[in-house]
Amino acid sequence: MKKSFKKMGYLNVKMCVLIVLFISISKLTAQDTLWTRTYGGIYNDVGSSVIEISSGGFLIAGHTQSFGAGSEDVYLIRTDDDGNTLWTKTYGGNNGDKAYSVIEVSSDGFLIAGYTTSYGAGSSDVYLIRTDANGDTLWTRTYGGTSNDEGRDVIEVSSGGFLIAGTTGSFGNNGTDFWLIRTDSIGNTLWSKTYDGGEDDWCYSVCESSSGGFIVTGLTYRSGGAYKYVWLIRTDDNGTTIWENTYGESGAETGHAVIECTDGDYVIAGTSWNQSNGSFDVYLIKTDDNGNTLWTKMYGGTGSDNSYSVAEVSSGRFIIVGETLSFGAGGGDVYLIRTDASGDTLWTRTYGGIGDDWGYSVIPCSSNGFAITGYTGFGAGSIDVWLLRVNDQPVNDINDEPKEQVPQSYSLEQNYPNPFNPNTTIRFSIPEPGIVQIKVFDLLGKEIKTLLNEYKQTGSYEVDFEAGDLPGGIYLYRMKSSGYLVTKKMLLLK
Repeated sequence: MKKSFKKMGYLNVKMCVLIVLFISISKLTAQDTLWTRTYGGIYNDVGSSVIEISSGGFLIAGHTQSFGAGSEDVYLIRTDDDGNTLWTKTYGGNNGDKAYSVIEVSSDGFLIAGYTTSYGAGSSDVYLIRTDANGDTLWTRTYGGTSNDEGRDVIEVSSGGFLIAGTTGSFGNNGTDFWLIRTDSIGNTLWSKTYDGGEDDWCYSVCESSSGGFIVTGLTYRSGGAYKYVWLIRTDDNGTTIWENTYGESGAETGHAVIECTDGDYVIAGTSWNQSNGSFDVYLIKTDDNGNTLWTKMYGGTGSDNSYSVAEVSSGRFIIVGETLSFGAGGGDVYLIRTDASGDTLWTRTYGGIGDDWGYSVIPCSSNGFAITGYTGFGAGSIDVWLLRVNDQPVNDINDEPKEQVPQSYSLEQNYPNPFNPNTTIRFSIPEPGIVQIKVFDLLGKEIKTLLNEYKQTGSYEVDFEAGDLPGGIYLYRMKSSGYLVTKKMLLLK
């Protein structure tokens, strides 16, 4: 059961207030960020899947411990084009329920797939929720047996109805197996198939092939569970296997997402063990229509790096999102990788702060750039749903020096580090020459210090603020230039 906030001790209440205060004024993202939003309450809230809606705005599906009927509920968030909340919904019962995938249905409304421990026949069952355009439930279905079963991905099939991809421990032959469930338009089962790799198998993603049938990926264990490999299965329209293939050399590979490319080939994103540095790297595989490897690529550093979502951007180019422990500001950071058609890196970026920040889903946006969801240490709780809107310009590369660019607009960034003691840096950009004034004030509006008041050419700059003689607390810093005026907060900890 959830803890009552009223029952928390004074110290814990005070800590929560400080955390909310800190995260409300702290944002650390790359310079390409258009905006970010967090959603959630005082407990853990995670975004697993994001889509852009045909009528505008975004929809995020995930799970929440802050709201709902049980210990963990399915969480649906509808936003406008700028990430402002239009409505939120929770679904589930008294126990744990999660969503991993959401789609917009051609007949209007949405379909969510995940698992439930509140309903169904076993420990956990596949959970399918059909809603209208306002998120109100039209119907729900569960699928499963007496053991653990979960739905990881769902698609609308071109011939009608839906296909759920997941993992079953109730059916199949050994341990856990891949599981495909084909339903009609109201969730009634048309057929279901299990796929056994010999030992435990875990399914994470499915797509429909333009030449008919489906492509499914995940991982399969081999040799007594000592090794795992990316597993790719091609089926016909009835789920009968046409071919299957495994990928990997280290015996520590996983496929988390699969897409069909415009050229009819397939791309799988996941993770692989890098023998040279002894850690996991992002793993990208391109195959032909028969599953033969065309190329593989690995991305990352000396820490562990993973990917969970991939999308084709244009002309065979790809965008990948996951998390990195090799780069960024600390803990785990959202890891975004942009490649060309051969999988070679065009640029990479990280987003996050000193805590853990993960990216689970990325999509290209109709107005250019990308939307990412996952979770972040910024927000109202321990971790919150995070939605980032970023552009597609090659700035803030991890492995290269930043590229010189002419700023397109005035901007004042969040100081870094934040909180700080006693030094912090403030970055800003101006698109045209002019006088730039940056001042620091206390919360009562009293001017503390002028950091800058001089003529600057077009460009991006930074100024340092040393606050060794000031008491700890919240301070404001303001930038004024050619009619542009913006004020932001920062936190001095002492």
